[in-house]
Amino acid sequence: MKGRLGISPWMLLGLFDFVVAYVCHKSLKSKRIYSKRHIIFDTPSTLVRIKMYHDLKKTYWWKRMKIDVAKYVASCGICQRVKAEHKSPAGKLQSLEVPMWPWDDIAMDFVVSLPCSPRGRDTIWVVVDRLSKVAYFIPIRSTSTAGDLAPIYMREIVRLHGVLRTIVSDSDAKFVSKLWDSLQKALGTTLRMSTAFHPQTDGQSERTIQTLEDMLRSCILS
Repeated sequence: MKGRLGISPWMLLGLFDFVVAYVCHKSLKSKRIYSKRHIIFDTPSTLVRIKMYHDLKKTYWWKRMKIDVAKYVASCGICQRVKAEHKSPAGKLQSLEVPMWPWDDIAMDFVVSLPCSPRGRDTIWVVVDRLSKVAYFIPIRSTSTAGDLAPIYMREIVRLHGVLRTIVSDSDAKFVSKLWDSLQKALGTTLRMSTAFHPQTDGQSERTIQTLEDMLRSCILS
């Protein structure tokens, strides 16, 4: 109809977020909240959330109000800049050295939770040479143990490329087992495992897995 402004649900959602941020900002600038939050720096943020919520609910109300107030308080830039650190400073990054020869240093990981093949394989063992970027994709079972992986490793990798110098991997149960560790010590191979929440250590295999997943997804959708 002429003269009527059409408003989509997405526009209303953006307008609601703006109003919530504006209301919280105005409440934050009040003397009570400001003195509690930015002058007394050691006041716990939990008390700030409770104070702001009780001040706002006297005048405003909306669905999930407590959650919105908690998110706004947690995202305060001033608090993040002035908050004191209570942990030891992080050390320097320990980068892996660049390999000198092909198939001296490799990285390996698993692609799990795949559809089961006719032979019962539902996992892909990804082995990547860190210098030449050549990769092997070995189908295995998710229930395979280190004892099952050892002969596959000797047949598919060592038989073709010789004994390796280092292996970079995550701390999977198969790679931290005593059998796998004993095998690599007997071969003279050094195991280098990444720590938790640091996938960049094993970035070569992680990036190769992304490419493999893209190829598998393309085959399924085509």
